[in-house]
Amino acid sequence: VGSAFAALRSDGSVVTWGLASYGGDSSSVRSKINGTTPVTAIYSNVGAFAALRDDGSVVTWGRSDHGGDSSSVATKINGTIPVTAIYSAFDGVYGAFAALRSDGSVVTWGDSRYGGYSGGVASSINGTIPVTSIYSNSCAFAALRSDGSVVTWGNMLSAGNSSSVASFIDGEVPVTAIYSTYQAFVALRSDGLVVTWGNRYGGGDSSSVATMIDGTIPVTSIYVNSNAKDSYGAFAALRSDGSVVTWGDSSYGGDSSSVATKIDGTIPVTAIYSASGSSGGAFAALRSDGSVVTWGSSSYGGDSSEVLEDINGDIDVTSIYPTHDGFLAQRTNGTFIIWGGTGKLKF
Repeated sequence: VGSAFAALRSDGSVVTWGLASYGGDSSSVRSKINGTTPVTAIYSNVGAFAALRDDGSVVTWGRSDHGGDSSSVATKINGTIPVTAIYSAFDGVYGAFAALRSDGSVVTWGDSRYGGYSGGVASSINGTIPVTSIYSNSCAFAALRSDGSVVTWGNMLSAGNSSSVASFIDGEVPVTAIYSTYQAFVALRSDGLVVTWGNRYGGGDSSSVATMIDGTIPVTSIYVNSNAKDSYGAFAALRSDGSVVTWGDSSYGGDSSSVATKIDGTIPVTAIYSASGSSGGAFAALRSDGSVVTWGSSSYGGDSSEVLEDINGDIDVTSIYPTHDGFLAQRTNGTFIIWGGTGKLKF
């Protein structure tokens, strides 16, 4: 949690240390996390912790404006209806938590601007239509319900308001997965159509590629490039014909026009990988012939011209791994190729 740690021990007790106000001091809840009722998982944001105990109850501590104070919802997370998972939204200044309960209802607390308040959608996340999964970005939450519909709340500028795309995520065509950058969400539907909303710089606006992600050629997977410190980011969608469509900020790989003919499906792409940092990011696409195509910021591996002869498929690449500022490719002959901000390395 930036300035504090929480360690979960084998007996279900929790030990904390670090900056007291950010959760390093858990003395106020010591009797609740001493293992008498074992803690099974710990969740965090930048200033608070939430511990899930094996009876389905939740214990919180840390900064109140990050969700460290859950007294306002204490009777809802006391285990009467067990909590099964906890999710967090935070941007480094404030934060919030959302707890999914066994009956499919959701309980939220923390800063209201970051999704701690969900009163506006209370009737939609009360379990009448059970929530099955919750997704978050810096300041908002998106709940996927059992009927395939999506409910959002939190900061309006960070995709907490999805009214502009409500008719596309109402469950008539079920949403199967949700992805996020710092301030945007993307929903993939069962018909292969993609819906986006939120900050346009973070990929919330996909109008420039709307006809390519409308399900005519179904999207099968979506990959994300984002940074936890700013509102920029990009998405890459892999379609059923092996082609790739990108949108979002160009410095994070949202613009793939320079390699358009290499990811058009002529040689199908089988997987996409991303690498990002504080000022940009890049994507690397592995094709069925064992070759690799890259785009995005050269500082993060978007420019692979220096290693082109090593990743052109003459010796098949089998796996790609993001590094601190680029990519590492493993080839069938056991060699590895690294490229990106630190330059080329082969071993």
